Order: sequence, then structure tokens, then C-alpha cells
Amino acid sequence: MPADTFADPAQQPIEILRRLENIARLGVVAQVRTGRPARCRVRTGELLTAWVPWMALRAGGAAKGRRWSAPAVGEQCLLIAPGGDLQSAIALPGIYSDAMPQGSDSETTDRTDWSETDYLEHDRATATLTIDVAQAITLIVGGTRLHLTPSGTTLETPQLTVESPQSTFIGKVTVQGLLSYQAGLSGRAGGGGGNVISGGLAMEGGSITHDGINIGSTHTHPGDSGGTTGAPR
Repeated sequence: MPADTFADPAQQPIEILRRLENIARLGVVAQVRTGRPARCRVRTGELLTAWVPWMALRAGGAAKGRRWSAPAVGEQCLLIAPGGDLQSAIALPGIYSDAMPQGSDSETTDRTDWSETDYLEHDRATATLTIDVAQAITLIVGGTRLHLTPSGTTLETPQLTVESPQSTFIGKVTVQGLLSYQAGLSGRAGGGGGNVISGGLAMEGGSITHDGINIGSTHTHPGDSGGTTGAPR
């Protein structure tokens, strides 16, 4: 073999072996930098890498689609180094470990944990989707905003239509604007035994009866001197 076969250090057998070993290495995320450009440092064996990018599910920008989820310090990852050069390595986080185990033992569950209290879970065996968060959920579609908190729910929308054969409200209901109905009104007194309307009441057309007796604009009753009185004016 010619003496100058391995004159180039990059061609030395030990260097080739080192690069081969570096092509794919297991490691643990040691540091995370979320500023632009986002980077992390990975500890693999005795080595701490320089700042390297991590693999995202999507990175097509705002117009084409992107996904942001920073890896956690202590998260196990796979370090991929093209050509064995760790300076150009990429971290692939998302390998479960004893320190950071999976969030479910079910083979039919797809689950995302955002924190110790907040998660999204779909179970295809029961066809159920659960979203559980501790503080609030906000859904925004154009000018419509739905805000859910432990203390209540607020819906802001230009117009709301509820298409349901039967709707039931348990508890008090307050309508601050005009209340209109088109198919009649029926009900009964509450626990107090009566109904109270504050302010004037104007009725047009139809009749008013009480226990079957006309008390409306056409009702009459016996007069003091016999006969009947005329209708109210």
C-alpha cells in the first residue's frame, strides 16, 4: 500500500470510524434556545454538541404550514449527522425514557400532553375526543369568539341560531335585549307562586281569559241596576 494513501487526515481509518459512529447517536437534550433560529444542544456520551436544529413535524412557514413545539431539557433524542459531521447534525426528539415516559398505555389512544394538567386525547375504540385544560379554552373564527373557563362560558358572535326540536335551560335565564317569540308562550309560576312584570304591558289582538272567563277588551259583567255593562274602553 502506498505510504501516502492516508495522507489526508479525513481519510485516516480512525477518522472514518469516528464519522461512522457519529452518523446516528442517541442523546439527551441539554439546552434549548427558542429564539430565532431555534436550536438545542444535545449531550451524547461525554460529548455536548454545538447548537443544532431539531426536526419539526412541519416547517413550511406561515403560508404553507408549520408546527412549533420546543423539545424539553432531558428529553431523549436521536442525533443524525450527515457524513458523521456533528457540526451539521439534526436532533430528532421524541424518544420515551424512564425519566420522561409515555402518557398512555392504550393502543387505541392518540394523546398529546401539554403539561401535567392539560391534554388532548382521542380514543378510536370508543370514538371519543377529550380536551382537558385547567384554565381556559378560546376558539376564534372571524368575528365569533367562544371562551371557556372553570367559572363560566362566554360566546361573542354576530348572530346565533340554535336548530333543535327541544332545548332545556336549567337555572335562571336573563335576556337583556328584546325577547321575541313566534309560536306562543306557556309556563307556570315558580316557587314563589306568582309571576311579576315590572313596567307597562301592551297587548294587541286576541283575547285574555282567566279560568275560562273573558277579562279582555270585550268582557262584560252584570251592572248595579240590572243588565250588563258595556265593554271596557
